[in-house]
Amino acid sequence: MAFVKWKLGIIVSVNSREDTKDAKEDFKRTIKKGRCNIMKEMDYVVWKEDKYYVSQCLNVNVSSFGDTIDEAINNLKEAVELYFEGEDLELPEIEKIFIGREKINV
Repeated sequence: MAFVKWKLGIIVSVNSREDTKDAKEDFKRTIKKGRCNIMKEMDYVVWKEDKYYVSQCLNVNVSSFGDTIDEAINNLKEAVELYFEGEDLELPEIEKIFIGREKINV
């Protein structure tokens, strides 16, 4: 497996031999066939709700949960990947994240 860093900071994985020249050619063929995996950053927040940890993607409205923080995050990654599977959608980038807590009257 070879990793090619694209100019936009996107990492694309392609099946390839060790030779860089072959990797570039395989990369071009893979892109033409539409079989590439583009890795992008996903922003999320995790909180504890009762006995579970809930994970919420901030880029798209997808959430998941798990018994542990790691399980909640891994389940969220899988859910977001499934959300985009077979779709021609973009994962919106978030420049800055601010999380706050305020007291309110309820």
